Amino acid sequence: MGILAPKQERWEELSSDSVYDGRFLSVKRNNITDPQGKQKTYEIVERSDLVSVVTVLNNQLTLIRVVRYPTNEVSWEFPSGLIDAGETPEQAAIRELGEEAAIENVSMKNIGVLRPLPALMRQSCFVFLATQSQDQCQESQLIAEFETKSVTTEEMQKMISNGEITDGCTLSAFSIFRTLDQDD
Repeated sequence: MGILAPKQERWEELSSDSVYDGRFLSVKRNNITDPQGKQKTYEIVERSDLVSVVTVLNNQLTLIRVVRYPTNEVSWEFPSGLIDAGETPEQAAIRELGEEAAIENVSMKNIGVLRPLPALMRQSCFVFLATQSQDQCQESQLIAEFETKSVTTEEMQKMISNGEITDGCTLSAFSIFRTLDQDD
C-alpha cells in the first residue's frame, strides 16, 4: 500500500457531501484542512479498487483488445477490472483473466499496487503476475470476452512507442513487471 505521511503533512477531512452516486463512481465534495492549516473545498472521485493482470504464458505477455467508449478508441490492455463486493483482489484477478481472456489454471502473485489518479480519486489498482507451469496447462472451457494477443516484451515496448498501448494501468503494470524482470 502507500507510505502514510507524517501527521503534520496530512490533510484532515472535516465533512463530506455526496454530489453524485452512479453505478461505477461517485463524486464527493469535501471540506478539508490542508497540511498548512488552511480550510478548503476539494472534490474527489471515488471508485471501487481494481486489478490489472500481467499474464506470462510461454514467455509472452497476453493483451486484450478493447474499444473504450469514453475515448472511442481501440485499446490494447492487460486484462483488468473492478473488484466486486466481497471479493479479494486475487479472486478478482482470477475472475477477470477468465472472463476477458479465457485463461484459467494459473498461479497468481501480487507484484504491486498503484494509484491511477491520486490527485483526483481514491482508487487502488492491484497488479498481479499470472503464470502457468506445464502441469497447469490444459485447454480452457471459457470463452474470451475480448480478442487476445500474445506479444514478447520487445513487441510490447514497440506497441507503447508507437501509441498502440496508452492505458495508464497497463503502462504502470508493465513498468512494475519490468522491475521484477530486472531483478531476475
